[in-house]
Amino acid sequence: MKTAATTLARREKVMLPTLLTLAGMTLIGALAACGGMNADTMAGPGHGGHGGNVGGGNLGATAGGAQDFRQVRQLIEQGGVPEVDQLYVEGLLSEHDLPLAGPACPQLLCLNLAAGVTQTRFADLPDEASANAEGRTVLVQVGMSSGLKAETFRREPLNLTLVVDVSGSMLGPKMSDTRYALERLVDRLDEGDMVSLVAFSDEASLRLPPTHGGDKATIRAAIATLKARGSTNMEAGLKLGYEQLAEHQGAKRASRLMLFTDATPNVGATHAGSFSALVTKAAGHGVGLTAFGVGLDFNTQLIDLIANLRGGNYFYLADSEAIRTVFDKDFDYLVTPLAYDLKLELTIPEGFRFVGAHGVKDWTAGAKTSTLTVPTVFLSRKKGAMLVELERDGIALQGSDGDVAVLSGKLSYELPNGSQQEDQIAAVLSRAAFANADESYSQPAVRRVVALVSEVNGMKEACRRYWAGQRDDARALLSQVEALLQGHQRALGDSSLQAEIDLLAKLRSNMK
Repeated sequence: MKTAATTLARREKVMLPTLLTLAGMTLIGALAACGGMNADTMAGPGHGGHGGNVGGGNLGATAGGAQDFRQVRQLIEQGGVPEVDQLYVEGLLSEHDLPLAGPACPQLLCLNLAAGVTQTRFADLPDEASANAEGRTVLVQVGMSSGLKAETFRREPLNLTLVVDVSGSMLGPKMSDTRYALERLVDRLDEGDMVSLVAFSDEASLRLPPTHGGDKATIRAAIATLKARGSTNMEAGLKLGYEQLAEHQGAKRASRLMLFTDATPNVGATHAGSFSALVTKAAGHGVGLTAFGVGLDFNTQLIDLIANLRGGNYFYLADSEAIRTVFDKDFDYLVTPLAYDLKLELTIPEGFRFVGAHGVKDWTAGAKTSTLTVPTVFLSRKKGAMLVELERDGIALQGSDGDVAVLSGKLSYELPNGSQQEDQIAAVLSRAAFANADESYSQPAVRRVVALVSEVNGMKEACRRYWAGQRDDARALLSQVEALLQGHQRALGDSSLQAEIDLLAKLRSNMK
């Protein structure tokens, strides 16, 4: 059994053209699988329920881990070319609102499936793709939403530790941006919150013991003491930060450590496995982690590892506008998990083969079953998405009454109070879709998801070629990706993808 991480090198080249050459998809069937969550079932140790009625809400849900694409955007805008391992599909998807049409979500968490089909058979490279009526690709969007309403939602009180990197590498704009972010965070605290402040450089020091969130003057005075100097002992900072949470961890507050750093440890533990073990242990005691990265040299790989564990997510603070967005608009949501250990155990019917998944890191592939695993799903202003990719294997289609089941299986996850939830899921396509020569999208969100996944996978392959010295090939590929997104934009009839097209053009220019 292999995870996406262990099979990336083998799959990347094949999965890239699958999406790059996608001309269209016909959405035929959709079915929503909604968990039986409500305000009462959320209640439990550290999860006292969320204010506001549930049902018919306008909020969304996104997987944990990367929540934006800002570091990549900033790097490209400043003339750089990203490394391949800085590019995450899930980060870009989390920046976009990708709702699927259908009934309003009646519960705290709903997963919606929408299936489509394209007639294109794909070769190893985008410009070698060829159409073949017998080789059809099926894409299933997994949409996430919530029945909570932004107008009435109230987050739980927090037991919060702020762990701040004050090492020498944080001198200048990194430190000023961090202090500005902390100031905006203070504005979001309530009297019911408890907050402490830990700073680390060569060693870790407690700058503010656990203090009520309403005592803003005291908290701000502690923030004002932060000055950058010395080495980076991130291990010491995390350990002291977790210690502060123990005193007030309990039924009335949700515990979370917030880490502000460029993530370049050089003393104490420096190996990713050490930090992973530390964060995993704390997560086992109900403590979540939210990381905020600063600086173009922000070590995305380290933070992506530990913030994809249970209870984890992370953001990149590119500038003052990003800081205001994260702390003024998103703060109450990014500290609110809706589900843990979400699993989609997929049964692949006769006639289809599982190719892979996009926007989710942990997936396994088998001949007849495949599993997608998401450690944490958070409340969000935006509706999140993942994409499952299947291929016809030439066997006659199974099904009756003109319909074909392309995907079915079991959805399971853990509620914040520790209880388990299970649902059955399914996606159905009309048999006529597989014979239709024309391709089209019946839901704009599905087309956007395909375009965004194509963008990141295209950028990955182009950057791989660039760093391998194949600059002309890299630029040629980016031109193809640009053209693809322009086609999607014209079909959508709006400017939703223009920023992505401009980003691709700038990256292509940087590769001279």
